[in-house]
Amino acid sequence: MRRTIFLLGIALSVMLFPSCDEETPSPVFSENLLTGTWKPVSGTDCTSETPYDFDDCTQQTRYTFTADGKATLIDWYTDGETCVSNTGTGSWTLEGDVFTVINTTDNETYVHTVLKLNNDTLWLGYINGDPDDACYQQQQSTYFLKVE
Repeated sequence: MRRTIFLLGIALSVMLFPSCDEETPSPVFSENLLTGTWKPVSGTDCTSETPYDFDDCTQQTRYTFTADGKATLIDWYTDGETCVSNTGTGSWTLEGDVFTVINTTDNETYVHTVLKLNNDTLWLGYINGDPDDACYQQQQSTYFLKVE
């Protein structure tokens, strides 16, 4: 009888006190909030946890995401002392907090974690995949403002 009560006690303990290893569900963000045109304003990288502002050239970048899943990507960057652009098109999906952009022009896929999303703010986290970058395979983030 004692053994039965002991085993019943263990079984109840397991059911009443769930494991700490349970995963916290990922937040769900609305695709409607993501549609529009965004510009990057600041970011973080492996050199500092303090956000830094992007330069005027980079802040000309515009990413437009439409309700039908299409993306237009206009990247501005400094090449030497010249501000140049690169334009691409593609598609996007948002599943939970995983935001994927496929640039069909450059045949690149970018997977981000949505850290924050509201009517005018988008904050994306990602792992740097550029092997030529000092922050290769490090967590980075970019903060965007909606412009349209």
